[in-house]
Amino acid sequence: MGNENEFEQKRIDHNMELDNLVEFKSSPEIIAKLHSYGKVKAIAEEESEILFIPVDKVSLLIKEYPEWLDYIFRLYHKRFEELLEVVNAVAFKKIDERLLTFIKKKCDLSKNKTILVTHEQLAHELGTARVVVSRLLKQMEIEGLVELGRNKITLV
Repeated sequence: MGNENEFEQKRIDHNMELDNLVEFKSSPEIIAKLHSYGKVKAIAEEESEILFIPVDKVSLLIKEYPEWLDYIFRLYHKRFEELLEVVNAVAFKKIDERLLTFIKKKCDLSKNKTILVTHEQLAHELGTARVVVSRLLKQMEIEGLVELGRNKITLV
């Protein structure tokens, strides 16, 4: 697990649709499954290793290695801050700002100015309609912010 990994964590909602929960990059980061299996799906965007730790072993790790508990608290704190950012974006930012921020974040994570994504995928990630995303992307292209191609977007 020496390489940097990107993960997208999704939750299946009551309609059996995937909801984006959190996306993160680690170097390396261990994910501990602390509770029973739920309707959560983690999608690795590149080859990755994930370590699942049984609940009974987590309590042993905490007792024997206090730094493990510190790590878990730091990880939860980081995830909580990301959740607050998402809530803030949804509540106070316009969809065009959220779209551009999302594209920039994906480019930063992939260390590439071009991302391979469909308008439908972007719409699902942002909780809006595909036609809204397509219209906004076209406007961003006219403004010189992005270049559009088939299933790809390049930051200018």
